[in-house]
Amino acid sequence: VWSLGVIVYILLCGFPPFYADNDAQLYEKIKRGEFEFLRPYWDPISLEAKDMVRRMLTVDPKKRITCEEAMQHPWLRSEASHLTEEIATAQQLREQGM
Repeated sequence: VWSLGVIVYILLCGFPPFYADNDAQLYEKIKRGEFEFLRPYWDPISLEAKDMVRRMLTVDPKKRITCEEAMQHPWLRSEASHLTEEIATAQQLREQGM
């Protein structure tokens, strides 16, 4: 889940959640789970998406969201619903010959 959180973070804003001037500082930030939702890159991203990323990047695995919980997270369910609607619309257009 942690690794997926890093990937989701990158997909949403275009850069990794952890950065530093050198490897030692970077390692410390990763161990502490120290990251930010930097402006303006994260401004258009929903609070639900940020919540899911934050929960995925929780350092303590006992407190981190599980895969099952992530699948039920409002943001992921909402995005899946939108995708399902878009697929249905595309299929309808194909059937109409458009």
